[in-house]
Amino acid sequence: GGGSKMAALGPCRCLRAAVACRASIRARHTHLVPSWRHSRPILVPLHQTLASSSNAFKTEDAGDANDRQYDGIVVLAGGLTASGGVPEWVKGRLEAAADLHSRSPGSVILVTGGGTPHKPPILHDRSGHVIHESTVCADYLVSELGVSPNSVLKETSSYDTIGNAYFSLTIHAAPLGWSEVCTVTSAFHMPRARACFDWIYGACASAPRVAYLPVADEGMTEAALEARRRREEESAAALRRSAEEVGADLAAISGWLHSTHRCYAVNRQHEWGEPTEATKEELETY
Repeated sequence: GGGSKMAALGPCRCLRAAVACRASIRARHTHLVPSWRHSRPILVPLHQTLASSSNAFKTEDAGDANDRQYDGIVVLAGGLTASGGVPEWVKGRLEAAADLHSRSPGSVILVTGGGTPHKPPILHDRSGHVIHESTVCADYLVSELGVSPNSVLKETSSYDTIGNAYFSLTIHAAPLGWSEVCTVTSAFHMPRARACFDWIYGACASAPRVAYLPVADEGMTEAALEARRRREEESAAALRRSAEEVGADLAAISGWLHSTHRCYAVNRQHEWGEPTEATKEELETY
Protein backbone atom coordinates (compact mmCIF):
# COMPACT_ATOMS: atom_id res chain seq x y z
CA GLY A 1 0.00 0.00 0.00
CA GLY A 2 0.90 3.68 0.28
CA GLY A 3 2.78 3.16 3.55
CA SER A 4 5.12 0.56 2.09
CA LYS A 5 5.72 2.77 -0.94
CA MET A 6 6.75 5.67 1.27
CA ALA A 7 8.98 3.38 3.31
CA ALA A 8 10.73 2.37 0.12
CA LEU A 9 11.21 5.96 -0.97
CA GLY A 10 12.22 7.28 2.43
CA PRO A 11 15.81 6.00 2.57
CA CYS A 12 16.49 7.29 -0.93
CA ARG A 13 15.24 10.74 0.01
CA CYS A 14 17.30 10.66 3.18
CA LEU A 15 20.43 9.72 1.28
CA ARG A 16 19.88 12.43 -1.30
CA ALA A 17 19.44 14.95 1.49
CA ALA A 18 22.58 13.69 3.23
CA VAL A 19 24.76 14.05 0.16
CA ALA A 20 23.10 17.07 -1.50
CA CYS A 21 25.96 18.62 -3.38
CA ARG A 22 26.93 21.72 -5.32
CA ALA A 23 29.83 22.42 -7.67
CA SER A 24 31.19 25.29 -5.56
CA ILE A 25 33.41 24.62 -2.57
CA ARG A 26 32.48 26.44 0.59
CA ALA A 27 34.92 28.94 2.04
CA ARG A 28 34.84 26.96 5.31
CA HIS A 29 36.82 24.10 3.75
CA THR A 30 40.42 24.15 4.99
CA HIS A 31 43.35 21.93 4.10
CA LEU A 32 46.79 20.86 5.25
CA VAL A 33 50.19 21.95 4.04
CA PRO A 34 51.63 18.60 2.83
CA SER A 35 55.15 19.06 4.17
CA TRP A 36 57.23 16.11 5.35
CA ARG A 37 58.46 18.12 8.33
CA HIS A 38 54.97 18.46 9.80
CA SER A 39 53.71 15.85 12.26
CA ARG A 40 50.49 17.63 13.21
CA PRO A 41 47.47 18.74 11.17
CA ILE A 42 47.99 22.10 9.47
CA LEU A 43 45.07 23.92 7.84
CA VAL A 44 44.89 26.44 5.00
CA PRO A 45 41.91 27.88 3.08
CA LEU A 46 40.95 26.32 -0.22
CA HIS A 47 39.57 28.89 -2.65
CA GLN A 48 39.40 27.01 -5.94
CA THR A 49 37.79 23.81 -7.17
CA LEU A 50 39.85 21.11 -8.80
CA ALA A 51 37.52 21.31 -11.77
CA SER A 52 38.41 24.92 -12.49
CA SER A 53 42.14 25.03 -11.79
CA SER A 54 45.03 22.73 -11.05
CA ASN A 55 46.20 25.42 -8.60
CA ALA A 56 43.78 23.86 -6.13
CA PHE A 57 46.52 21.30 -5.55
CA LYS A 58 48.75 24.03 -4.08
CA THR A 59 48.63 25.22 -0.48
CA GLU A 60 50.16 27.88 1.71
CA ASP A 61 51.57 27.83 5.22
CA ALA A 62 49.07 28.29 8.04
CA GLY A 63 48.84 27.89 11.80
CA ASP A 64 48.96 24.67 13.78
CA ALA A 65 45.56 22.99 13.92
CA ASN A 66 46.53 20.38 16.47
CA ASP A 67 43.99 21.71 18.98
CA ARG A 68 41.01 21.14 16.69
CA GLN A 69 38.32 18.69 17.74
CA TYR A 70 37.36 16.14 15.10
CA ASP A 71 34.22 14.13 14.52
CA GLY A 72 36.00 11.62 12.31
CA ILE A 73 39.64 10.63 11.89
CA VAL A 74 39.95 8.91 8.52
CA VAL A 75 42.87 6.50 8.18
CA LEU A 76 43.81 5.33 4.69
CA ALA A 77 44.83 1.68 4.58
CA GLY A 78 48.05 0.80 2.79
CA GLY A 79 48.15 -2.91 2.05
CA LEU A 80 48.79 -5.99 4.17
CA THR A 81 51.81 -8.13 4.91
CA ALA A 82 52.07 -11.54 3.27
CA SER A 83 50.57 -13.09 6.40
CA GLY A 84 47.69 -10.63 6.52
CA GLY A 85 49.14 -8.27 9.11
CA VAL A 86 49.61 -4.51 9.27
CA PRO A 87 52.68 -3.13 7.44
CA GLU A 88 55.01 -0.85 9.37
CA TRP A 89 54.01 2.26 7.40
CA VAL A 90 50.34 1.59 8.18
CA LYS A 91 51.10 1.06 11.87
CA GLY A 92 52.40 4.62 11.90
CA ARG A 93 49.13 5.89 10.45
CA LEU A 94 47.09 3.97 13.02
CA GLU A 95 49.24 5.10 15.93
CA ALA A 96 48.93 8.73 14.83
CA ALA A 97 45.15 8.32 14.53
CA ALA A 98 44.88 6.74 17.97
CA ASP A 99 46.87 9.59 19.48
CA LEU A 100 44.70 12.20 17.76
CA HIS A 101 41.57 10.33 18.86
CA SER A 102 42.73 10.42 22.50
CA ARG A 103 43.01 14.22 22.25
CA SER A 104 39.67 14.67 20.48
CA PRO A 105 36.92 13.45 22.84
CA GLY A 106 33.88 12.04 21.07
CA SER A 107 35.73 11.39 17.81
CA VAL A 108 35.66 8.10 15.95
CA ILE A 109 38.38 6.55 13.81
CA LEU A 110 37.27 5.46 10.35
CA VAL A 111 39.62 2.94 8.73
CA THR A 112 39.16 2.67 4.99
CA GLY A 113 39.95 0.08 2.34
CA GLY A 114 38.77 -3.28 1.13
CA GLY A 115 41.94 -4.22 -0.72
CA THR A 116 44.00 -3.32 -3.76
CA PRO A 117 43.83 -4.15 -7.47
CA HIS A 118 47.60 -4.67 -7.47
CA LYS A 119 47.64 -7.87 -5.41
CA PRO A 120 45.28 -10.83 -4.88
CA PRO A 121 43.35 -10.75 -1.60
CA ILE A 122 44.55 -12.60 1.46
CA LEU A 123 42.05 -15.19 2.69
CA HIS A 124 41.19 -16.20 6.22
CA ASP A 125 42.87 -19.50 7.14
CA ARG A 126 39.75 -21.12 8.56
CA SER A 127 36.80 -19.60 6.73
CA GLY A 128 38.37 -18.72 3.40
CA HIS A 129 36.78 -15.28 3.53
CA VAL A 130 38.59 -12.23 2.19
CA ILE A 131 40.53 -10.33 4.84
CA HIS A 132 39.81 -6.67 4.21
CA GLU A 133 42.54 -4.14 4.90
CA SER A 134 40.25 -2.00 7.03
CA THR A 135 39.28 -5.02 9.15
CA VAL A 136 42.93 -5.72 9.93
CA CYS A 137 43.49 -2.03 10.73
CA ALA A 138 40.46 -1.96 13.01
CA ASP A 139 41.73 -5.04 14.85
CA TYR A 140 45.13 -3.39 15.35
CA LEU A 141 43.53 -0.26 16.78
CA VAL A 142 41.50 -2.29 19.25
CA SER A 143 43.86 -5.13 20.20
CA GLU A 144 47.22 -3.35 20.02
CA LEU A 145 46.47 0.32 20.68
CA GLY A 146 43.58 -0.02 23.13
CA VAL A 147 40.99 1.95 21.17
CA SER A 148 37.42 1.03 22.05
CA PRO A 149 35.67 -0.89 19.26
CA ASN A 150 32.76 1.49 19.79
CA SER A 151 35.04 4.30 18.60
CA VAL A 152 36.07 2.59 15.35
CA LEU A 153 34.25 2.41 12.03
CA LYS A 154 35.38 0.69 8.86
CA GLU A 155 34.74 0.98 5.15
CA THR A 156 35.37 -2.01 2.88
CA SER A 157 34.10 -0.74 -0.49
CA SER A 158 37.21 1.13 -1.64
CA TYR A 159 40.20 -0.34 -3.46
CA ASP A 160 42.22 2.82 -4.04
CA THR A 161 42.65 6.37 -2.79
CA ILE A 162 39.84 7.99 -4.78
CA GLY A 163 37.56 5.25 -3.47
CA ASN A 164 38.75 5.99 0.08
CA ALA A 165 37.59 9.57 -0.37
CA TYR A 166 34.31 8.79 -2.14
CA PHE A 167 33.09 5.99 0.12
CA SER A 168 34.26 7.59 3.37
CA LEU A 169 32.11 10.58 2.44
CA THR A 170 29.01 8.82 1.11
CA ILE A 171 28.91 5.91 3.59
CA HIS A 172 29.96 7.69 6.78
CA ALA A 173 30.82 11.40 6.83
CA ALA A 174 27.75 12.81 5.06
CA PRO A 175 25.06 10.53 6.59
CA LEU A 176 26.53 11.03 10.07
CA GLY A 177 26.69 14.80 9.64
CA TRP A 178 30.34 15.18 10.51
CA SER A 179 31.64 18.76 10.60
CA GLU A 180 35.37 18.21 11.16
CA VAL A 181 37.51 15.43 9.70
CA CYS A 182 41.23 14.70 9.77
CA THR A 183 42.66 12.40 7.10
CA VAL A 184 45.76 10.40 8.09
CA THR A 185 48.20 8.71 5.72
CA SER A 186 51.91 8.37 5.01
CA ALA A 187 53.91 11.35 3.78
CA PHE A 188 54.62 9.70 0.40
CA HIS A 189 50.88 9.19 -0.11
CA MET A 190 49.64 12.52 1.20
CA PRO A 191 49.76 14.70 -1.96
CA ARG A 192 47.47 12.36 -3.92
CA ALA A 193 45.30 11.64 -0.89
CA ARG A 194 44.83 15.37 -0.34
CA ALA A 195 43.98 15.86 -4.01
CA CYS A 196 41.37 13.08 -3.86
CA PHE A 197 39.72 14.37 -0.68
CA ASP A 198 39.83 17.98 -1.90
CA TRP A 199 37.97 16.95 -5.04
CA ILE A 200 35.43 14.54 -3.56
CA TYR A 201 34.63 16.37 -0.33
CA GLY A 202 34.80 19.71 -2.11
CA ALA A 203 32.03 18.56 -4.47
CA CYS A 204 29.56 18.09 -1.62
CA ALA A 205 27.92 21.03 0.13
CA SER A 206 27.24 18.97 3.26
CA ALA A 207 30.78 17.56 3.50
CA PRO A 208 32.84 18.27 6.61
CA ARG A 209 35.87 20.50 6.75
CA VAL A 210 39.02 18.42 6.18
CA ALA A 211 42.49 18.59 7.71
CA TYR A 212 45.37 16.28 6.83
CA LEU A 213 47.98 14.57 9.01
CA PRO A 214 51.00 13.03 7.23
CA VAL A 215 53.09 10.47 9.10
CA ALA A 216 56.69 9.38 8.54
CA ASP A 217 57.57 6.98 5.71
CA GLU A 218 58.89 3.95 7.57
CA GLY A 219 59.19 0.22 7.02
CA MET A 220 60.05 0.09 3.31
CA THR A 221 63.25 0.07 1.33
CA GLU A 222 64.55 3.31 -0.14
CA ALA A 223 64.16 1.90 -3.64
CA ALA A 224 60.54 0.98 -2.99
CA LEU A 225 59.83 4.38 -1.44
CA GLU A 226 61.31 6.26 -4.38
CA ALA A 227 59.40 4.09 -6.85
CA ARG A 228 56.15 4.72 -4.97
CA ARG A 229 56.77 8.46 -4.83
CA ARG A 230 57.20 8.53 -8.60
CA ARG A 231 54.01 6.55 -9.04
CA GLU A 232 52.17 8.91 -6.72
CA GLU A 233 53.24 11.90 -8.81
CA GLU A 234 51.97 10.23 -11.98
CA SER A 235 48.69 9.25 -10.34
CA ALA A 236 48.16 12.77 -9.00
CA ALA A 237 48.65 14.19 -12.50
CA ALA A 238 46.08 11.74 -13.89
CA LEU A 239 43.67 12.65 -11.11
CA ARG A 240 44.11 16.33 -11.89
CA ARG A 241 43.12 15.70 -15.49
CA SER A 242 40.06 13.70 -14.43
CA ALA A 243 38.98 16.41 -12.00
CA GLU A 244 39.18 19.04 -14.72
CA GLU A 245 37.17 16.89 -17.12
CA VAL A 246 34.49 15.68 -14.70
CA GLY A 247 34.05 18.78 -12.54
CA ALA A 248 33.20 19.31 -8.88
CA ASP A 249 29.79 17.67 -8.85
CA LEU A 250 29.25 14.51 -6.79
CA ALA A 251 26.71 13.00 -9.17
CA ALA A 252 29.10 13.46 -12.09
CA ILE A 253 31.95 12.04 -10.02
CA SER A 254 29.85 9.01 -9.12
CA GLY A 255 29.04 8.43 -12.78
CA TRP A 256 32.70 8.73 -13.75
CA LEU A 257 33.85 6.45 -10.94
CA HIS A 258 31.36 3.67 -11.70
CA SER A 259 31.62 3.81 -15.48
CA THR A 260 35.36 4.26 -16.11
CA HIS A 261 37.36 3.16 -13.07
CA ARG A 262 38.90 -0.30 -13.13
CA CYS A 263 38.00 -0.97 -9.51
CA TYR A 264 34.34 0.10 -9.67
CA ALA A 265 33.03 -0.05 -13.26
CA VAL A 266 31.08 -3.14 -14.34
CA ASN A 267 32.27 -2.62 -17.91
CA ARG A 268 35.85 -3.12 -16.69
CA GLN A 269 35.36 -5.94 -14.22
CA HIS A 270 36.79 -8.42 -16.71
CA GLU A 271 40.13 -6.75 -15.96
CA TRP A 272 39.91 -7.67 -12.30
CA GLY A 273 42.54 -10.28 -11.53
CA GLU A 274 44.78 -9.28 -14.42
CA PRO A 275 48.23 -7.91 -13.53
CA THR A 276 48.41 -4.15 -13.13
CA GLU A 277 51.21 -1.90 -14.33
CA ALA A 278 52.78 -1.71 -10.83
CA THR A 279 56.48 -2.57 -10.75
CA LYS A 280 58.13 -5.00 -8.33
CA GLU A 281 59.40 -2.13 -6.18
CA GLU A 282 56.01 -0.42 -6.12
CA LEU A 283 54.30 -3.66 -5.14
CA GLU A 284 56.37 -3.71 -1.96
CA THR A 285 54.38 -0.67 -0.77
CA TYR A 286 50.89 -2.16 -1.29
